[in-house]
Amino acid sequence: MKENTKEKIYNFLEKAHDLCDSGKPWYVFLGMWAVVLVLDVICQLFSEEKPKLWCWLMAAMGVVNCFLNLKICRLNREKKAAEADV
Repeated sequence: MKENTKEKIYNFLEKAHDLCDSGKPWYVFLGMWAVVLVLDVICQLFSEEKPKLWCWLMAAMGVVNCFLNLKICRLNREKKAAEADV
């Protein structure tokens, strides 16, 4: 593989890693799971057919998982900033 190609791949992966550490993708997923959870609540309140328990659990776990990943991203950013200061 050419050195130029390796450098481009490395730069792309570094940008992707920085994007994930910024937390932006997790905000998108958080919004998506929050909408699913709200739709489950609306279906529960206003429809004759009630959502199954696993639908509620999946949406709630999606929201919790997004919050955990956002916390991990914040910790990674703080660690990276601390390493840059040293």
